[in-house]
Amino acid sequence: LIDCPGTVKPSAASETELVLKGVVRIERVEDCTEHVAGVLARVKSEYITRTYGVPTWEDHEDFLAQVAQRTGKLLKGGDPDLNTAAKQVLHDWLRGRLPYFE
Repeated sequence: LIDCPGTVKPSAASETELVLKGVVRIERVEDCTEHVAGVLARVKSEYITRTYGVPTWEDHEDFLAQVAQRTGKLLKGGDPDLNTAAKQVLHDWLRGRLPYFE
């Protein structure tokens, strides 16, 4: 029996793994867009399509641009706000809205 007063940070984990495991708070991550590729690699595309209504995408930036357009997350001039869309996707991942089975 081991009594641990919190989470133990793995030493060999990448920053993306730490964000996806919930060790690092999303609000403290400077650029959330780089971690969305990890979510897209783990979750089946059918679940992503059902959740966000994005049928196809080329890479994680294209996916985030489509999500930002669909949800109205736009900067001045109508450009998509990729970081805000990425935060939304990461929050959905951590809250279990995107199903993932190993």
